Amino acid sequence: MIKPTPLIAMKVKETGIIALIIQRYGKPPGSPDVSPSA
Repeated sequence: MIKPTPLIAMKVKETGIIALIIQRYGKPPGSPDVSPSA
């Protein structure tokens, strides 16, 4: 099994945070594929 390196872990964490922000506040500027949930 491949252990996740700190770099990958940071990237996953960062992506998760971005996903949470998108879910909460709607689409970020420059992302037309995500519909805003306002």
